[in-house]
Amino acid sequence: MKLRISHIEKTYSTNETGRRLRIINDLSLEIEGSELVCLVGPSGCGKSTLLRLIAGLEQPDSGDIQVDGQPIDGPHADRGMIFQDYALFPWRSVQKNVEFGLEIRGVPARDRGGVTAKLIHMVGLAGFENRFPHQLSGGMRQRVAIARALAADPKVILMDEPFASLDSQVRKQMQHELLRILQEARKTIVFVTHSVEEAVYLGDRVVVLTGRPARIKADYRLDLPRPRDPLDERFIAFRRLVLGLLERPDPVAG
Repeated sequence: MKLRISHIEKTYSTNETGRRLRIINDLSLEIEGSELVCLVGPSGCGKSTLLRLIAGLEQPDSGDIQVDGQPIDGPHADRGMIFQDYALFPWRSVQKNVEFGLEIRGVPARDRGGVTAKLIHMVGLAGFENRFPHQLSGGMRQRVAIARALAADPKVILMDEPFASLDSQVRKQMQHELLRILQEARKTIVFVTHSVEEAVYLGDRVVVLTGRPARIKADYRLDLPRPRDPLDERFIAFRRLVLGLLERPDPVAG
């Protein structure tokens, strides 16, 4: 699997006069299969917009995005998105929320039970199949969202600050669980976060974006072995490198 983003531009209209605000400027990026790529950058720089473009929820003004050579022209089951607010169906149980991913794939009802049970077990929620979202903690709801995304068997999973609303202890647990789940599922992940420490802990690559309009400022491949220790000298050095880059003035677009 390869995700290829080629020279995309994105602008939004800001008021009734038709003035356009450029959000993304000539951004190109290639991501290989089974990579976990973390996007970091200043608040409001366009990270979430980039995810929405990859998801097909919006279209770029120019340039194109392809999955395995096929242009993205709208939402598709080959891309799953996980939001910060979970976006679960409150009227559906854990089992029925996860089954929704199978419904998207057109899996017959008689064949959904085994797959759903396996995914619920994978994310550590066996025994909670009949609970509803309001009966679950934030971390548990995010596990349901991950299982539902995996049920659709996407090639790419897009995660928009999925752990930002969790307290620090639960967030660290979910980071660890995400790595465990994805090691088993072998999916390509594009993960947006404001936390440099989270990016260095999770990412195979850390891509740093400039302030708006977003461009690629740096693209680092991490050679730190897993599991990663935030107190390890190499971890600390890389975190400082990324933080320092974020604090430097952005290069002027040519």
